[in-house]
Amino acid sequence: MSCQMQAIEKIVSPFQFRHLATVDQLPPGAAEHFRRGVVPTTLKKGALLFRQGHPARGIYFLVQGKVKSYQEKKGGQRRIAHVYSEGDMLGYCPLFTNGMHTYTVEALENCTLHFMPSDAFNNLIGESPFFAQFMLRAVSQEFVAWTNFQAAFDATPVRMRLALALLILHEKYRLPGNATAVIQFTRTDLADYVGASLETIVRTMREFRENGVVHVRGRRIMVSDLEALIALAMATGQVPSARALA
Repeated sequence: MSCQMQAIEKIVSPFQFRHLATVDQLPPGAAEHFRRGVVPTTLKKGALLFRQGHPARGIYFLVQGKVKSYQEKKGGQRRIAHVYSEGDMLGYCPLFTNGMHTYTVEALENCTLHFMPSDAFNNLIGESPFFAQFMLRAVSQEFVAWTNFQAAFDATPVRMRLALALLILHEKYRLPGNATAVIQFTRTDLADYVGASLETIVRTMREFRENGVVHVRGRRIMVSDLEALIALAMATGQVPSARALA
């Protein structure tokens, strides 16, 4: 791993949780139980997987695609909490409390998922100590990541929050073995993720673009200068010139 990739990993790791919930991780008996319990399903871009305030019906395993989770506040405001990608699990926390979903999940692109109803999930928890421990770690990791996200994004200037959000998304969209990524995220989604107004995000993205930090074409965002973006995410909130960092 390059020094640059190590720097990015150090910055974004407090806000990430990687479930990588593959059947290969389960003992043979639990793996067979898992295969019998899941139902393949698909989700079109823009469709909702579940809604905030609705009862949980089961757990979802994201096989392909990306989704966003967000909380809806009074006045129609949204705050994106996380972007999930291949290998992630969703919707499991309410199953431990027989509660309601605390956020809404929407597909960012066409997705393939495996759905396990709550009865099958509870049976697997009871029959496989390995799976029960795996789920306990997953709940803990997600809670820590969410706490770190809240603390960082509530206490830093918008430029730093936007830089950090772009680094997190860069890692989410980067394919294995590639150094670059094409982030497909609307300005509205960026505003909801960073916790800033749309006007502020548009203005700050223009600054980033004019300083050679990012290249933007429609909703496609490419990081032109990772070193500048890393410096911005760690520094004082001033946009560093790519030329100055060269």
